[in-house]
Amino acid sequence: MAVIPVQSVIEHDSVPTWLEGSLVLPPFPPCSAVPFHLWQSQGLWLPLTSASSEGRTASVSTVDPPRDSRGNLLVSIQGGPSGSLSAPKKVVLRRSDCLKLGNEEEEWVEPDGTSLASYYQSTPPFTRVLTALQEFLSSRVEEFLFARNKRLFDLMRNALSLRSDVPGPHWPGSGPNGQPYIPPARVARSDHWGSLKSPHHVEYHAPQEICFLLSRTEASVRGFLAMARKEAEAGWDTGPAIKLAHITASFLGFLVHHEVLPEVQLQESIRRAFTLARSAPRHIANAKVVEDAVAASLGWNRALWVAHGGTYGQAERGGMEREADVHDSAPLADEEDDGGWKVHRVLPGLATLYSPFKHEEVNMLQHLPYSRRRIVDVLPPMEPSAITPPYASGLLRLVTAPAPWTKEEGWRRSRMEDTLEVDPEPQDEGVGPLEREKPTIEEPAEIIIWAEPEKLAGLMREDILGMAIRGRWALFGSQEPTMPLRQWWAVKLQDYVLPNFWQSDAALFKTS
Repeated sequence: MAVIPVQSVIEHDSVPTWLEGSLVLPPFPPCSAVPFHLWQSQGLWLPLTSASSEGRTASVSTVDPPRDSRGNLLVSIQGGPSGSLSAPKKVVLRRSDCLKLGNEEEEWVEPDGTSLASYYQSTPPFTRVLTALQEFLSSRVEEFLFARNKRLFDLMRNALSLRSDVPGPHWPGSGPNGQPYIPPARVARSDHWGSLKSPHHVEYHAPQEICFLLSRTEASVRGFLAMARKEAEAGWDTGPAIKLAHITASFLGFLVHHEVLPEVQLQESIRRAFTLARSAPRHIANAKVVEDAVAASLGWNRALWVAHGGTYGQAERGGMEREADVHDSAPLADEEDDGGWKVHRVLPGLATLYSPFKHEEVNMLQHLPYSRRRIVDVLPPMEPSAITPPYASGLLRLVTAPAPWTKEEGWRRSRMEDTLEVDPEPQDEGVGPLEREKPTIEEPAEIIIWAEPEKLAGLMREDILGMAIRGRWALFGSQEPTMPLRQWWAVKLQDYVLPNFWQSDAALFKTS
């Protein structure tokens, strides 16, 4: 508050002698106090002190807008008591409800208020997705207070490149007022490949988009969830993998519900990815059932390898059985027990299935060191007859066909291929030991393996079709079969059984 000489306020002649040369406060306007019940709120007003904020004056409807004591224009921000009470509130879900949006068994309706952000098309899509990601976390904070759940969320975030510190170009916003994407300063200063030296060097209208969720929506979600057990390190307990799928589906459903990506192409691809992710937990659980049936320690497939596989009868290098040494809580075996794989333990069951052969008459005739094959049909056991061996009339038939890798599955490499022109084919030093081994037979177009029906009793034929089995394959039986079905194939798993959504229909058409 300014103070001025008294002479400027009152006449010099009327100034008392003792006030001459002193400073006094100017007179204040009278207070316009009214009873509380008659008072009307005018909201909160902010001064406009810069030219950049002149556009906000459009919201002021009065002819003579109010100004503060310094003459700055005041603009209402609708902050009165009534406005505060009616304003939308941020909704934070209970932990039990946090992932229901991604659960196909739940009829969940997303409540209003889980996101208060605006998703204008003029804003770059990547910026909108990052905003939605933070809104998703804040509305489901109770779920991600646990480190294990936050770790799973970060796995999804990193795999789909939903991070602002990943350098590279991003699409601009849509429409005539589309805004270019401007990276954070820490990214613009980075020296990594594809980095941006300054925001002015960004090719905003480039066709590339570094975010996998935007540029390869379905392929990235499909590939990520197909390997969810590997991503979540869920070899034996599928719980973390299923949880990861629920988190991914819930986030995609969040994008769909709040229309974060209203552009036609992006909207449709996100919806398809959401539908896929929502069903992924069920398919992952089904794949584990098939895996357990094929790899059961005393089952038909694994027992054949133990009894007749020779040096190949042991656990596969880098395979799932190696983890059993860590997870198995059974007491240590006797010295004469070779890791629990005693041949005499599996012989009684095998002898009854491949009779009239004796153990000495069955050999491993041919083998494929490694092959990935897709289950294309599931057939019931054959009708019993005089020439049908017991295994053929008692076991289900899983018909498989080759499933070579496709370009769609290289979605993670696409970023480097587009930027660095890296050869998409794996180099020899990156090939695993199984791929270096030489097969003894040309891979057949059709291989039938056999599995116990009781181990697959909970699955329908449609649940199994499309799954992929990866491992070592061998032909067992008699050297000179005199009757049909005296030679049969068996598989020893090298890795997880892939769920039946692992390959798209388009990729399947190209490989068929």
